[in-house]
Amino acid sequence: MKEFSNDAAKKILCLSSESFSFTMHFDVDVTIKAERLKHLMGDNTKVLIVIRNQLDLFRSYYFECVRGGYPGQFDEFLDFNYHYLFHSILSDLNYYDLYVLYCKHFGKENVKILPMELIINDADKSLSELSMFAGINDVGLKLQRHNDSSDKKYLQAVRLLNEKFPNNRGNSYFGWIDGEKLRTYWRDKLLMPESPVADKNYGTRMLVYRAAQSVVSDFVEDLDATYQADWQQRLGNLFAAGNDKLSKAVNIDLGAMGYPGTYSAVS
Repeated sequence: MKEFSNDAAKKILCLSSESFSFTMHFDVDVTIKAERLKHLMGDNTKVLIVIRNQLDLFRSYYFECVRGGYPGQFDEFLDFNYHYLFHSILSDLNYYDLYVLYCKHFGKENVKILPMELIINDADKSLSELSMFAGINDVGLKLQRHNDSSDKKYLQAVRLLNEKFPNNRGNSYFGWIDGEKLRTYWRDKLLMPESPVADKNYGTRMLVYRAAQSVVSDFVEDLDATYQADWQQRLGNLFAAGNDKLSKAVNIDLGAMGYPGTYSAVS
């Protein structure tokens, strides 16, 4: 921040982090984060909140966890997260509450909701509207897709191998998760050597990735991440009211994009 404020050529500072919208088990509450951002950035800060259909996002999160070592099937993953809402990502997907929180600190005129579905449907229009909201020139960026989860056979092979070779999210509660990402912190901040256990965990995960690529064939079925009707109803009940309120507040028809809820926005 000091470097930015001392450089007159830099007019706009953009901070982006998914952690601004949820609270992890070792984290501070999202309300405190909003207060700190207000103190740090000031009154005229623009806040962009990108949302996604909760059911699609949770399914994608399951795929991410499988890639990260989780060995369980989708129904097991869904059952656990629903029964332990107090430390589940599901408890952080009420977008209306998040919208109200940031409007409280930055003003409604400075907060924009942008559904991911609109970006996918018309990226050029979405980015143009975003540029106008941010007060910058439309630069015509071309978006790229990352973390493709379309290969369900590969993901199923990873899940099966996770069962045989526990790693990362498949370890015990006190196991190592993404330890390789902390190497610089351990070395430069704590002044201690890298953990050989963390390196072993990373090595196992890489072994699983490469082995999965080798064994994917017709005898490996697709990874199933289908919502049964009872789960669709439960999650619909969990998110519908908030989605309806958000649709009315920002005049966006979330129902037309498949979000749980019944409200249709009227232009």
